[in-house]
Amino acid sequence: MFHLKMKIFLDVGSHIGQTLEEVVDPYHSFDRIVSFEPSKVCFESLKTTFSNSTNIVFNNFGLSNETKICNLYDTGTDGASVYADKIDLRERNNIEQIHLVEAAEWIRNNTEPTDVIYMKLNCEGSECDIIENLLEKGVYDRIAHIMIDFDVRKIPSQHHRQEVILNLLKDKKNFHECSQVMIGNTHQNRIRNWLRVCG
Repeated sequence: MFHLKMKIFLDVGSHIGQTLEEVVDPYHSFDRIVSFEPSKVCFESLKTTFSNSTNIVFNNFGLSNETKICNLYDTGTDGASVYADKIDLRERNNIEQIHLVEAAEWIRNNTEPTDVIYMKLNCEGSECDIIENLLEKGVYDRIAHIMIDFDVRKIPSQHHRQEVILNLLKDKKNFHECSQVMIGNTHQNRIRNWLRVCG
């Protein structure tokens, strides 16, 4: 069956929609925007805030290296993480059980190889799990542009993985680190600058 090539934005770690506020702008011409937000509090807020946006798909789960149920520490905040030793957790005992889905499986089941996919990874430590999974399952190169915020640097048990991932990606041209492209005086301006760099 013929498949029309789509331009898709994957917002992995939507929180309350700071990135969505920018990418819904018709200027960016995304055919489909997919939000991944495992926190129920943030998820309900997203659906209310963007109720008039017809091209956003909201998912009340996160992406990871496997499909599972796990704890989200400091749920609802912008620093919430599946890693309990993240140093900037404010309410470590504020725990919610969340659903995670294997990233490679989701991409295979929900996109086509012809799609042009942009992926923002700001998921408070899960970024390394996701990148490793995409590489291991042969799906990584399906992503045209990836922006990675390495929050593992805030997690003592995981901070070494940033160097591991960067070594795995040393020959890849389709990713930017957050520090390289998130430039501007608001989050929306910083996302716009990254998309501009991507062309």
